[in-house]
Parts: sequence; structure tokens; C-alpha cells
Amino acid sequence: MKKSKAKIMLDNLTKNQILQHKKEKDFYIEYDGGYFIINRNGKIIAVDGIEFAETVVKHHDTKNWQIVESPFTKRHSLLSIIL
Repeated sequence: MKKSKAKIMLDNLTKNQILQHKKEKDFYIEYDGGYFIINRNGKIIAVDGIEFAETVVKHHDTKNWQIVESPFTKRHSLLSIIL
């Protein structure tokens, strides 16, 4: 089965990168090594697996997303609880 572009981008995401919406810069997805953290407007809106993250990326049109280096010097406090 062929992987979607959204799934390929998510599979290649590292802990030092985010998948950011090109037009809505405060809408991005982080990967902590186990879960995808979906952030929008300064709030975590979901913590889930790759299937849900792929659905979000596809829903907001895959071509509107880009992988960029993470601008964060430290991780969310939520991640320290999960890990």
C-alpha cells in the first residue's frame, strides 16, 4: 500500500522538528518519539498517534504543511509528564 504524503512527512519528523502549517504559523505538530502533539493558537488540542495526525494534515490540505526546525529550546511540560 502506498503511503500518503502526509504520512511520509509525519514518519520523517524528528524531535528537533515540527510540521507547521504554512499560513497559520501557530498551528503545528510535534513528535516526542511516541506521540504526535497537535498545537493550535498556543494550546495543545490533541496528543495522539500517527493516524490522527495524518487525518489533521490531510483535512487542512497536505500541501499547506512544511517540516521546519523546532523553534523551541525546551519541550512542553506535558511531554515530561508523558515520558
